[in-house]
Amino acid sequence: LASLRKSGTAVGYTEKIRLPRYARVNTLRSNITTVLNHFREQGWSVADCPDDLPGEGANRLCPGKNTILQDQMVPHLLAFPPGTSLHSDPLVAPRAGILP
Repeated sequence: LASLRKSGTAVGYTEKIRLPRYARVNTLRSNITTVLNHFREQGWSVADCPDDLPGEGANRLCPGKNTILQDQMVPHLLAFPPGTSLHSDPLVAPRAGILP
């Protein structure tokens, strides 16, 4: 049964879809400009539109390394690369700036 599962015309390569790490700016305690400037000081770059991002298909929605994508529909929503840990960031710890 295992050998049949691995060989067959239905079994093919499917690209893994990696979803970005989303975080919302807490507008009651901060604003989007302050948060983006904070991350720029830490070496992040901000992509203005999905056309600036490399990749194909669904992975095109994922920002590259050290790149933040600001959502077009929800301006206070930021997309970070998959696997980004924001828990130690000073804006996240007291929930002063962003909510992961």
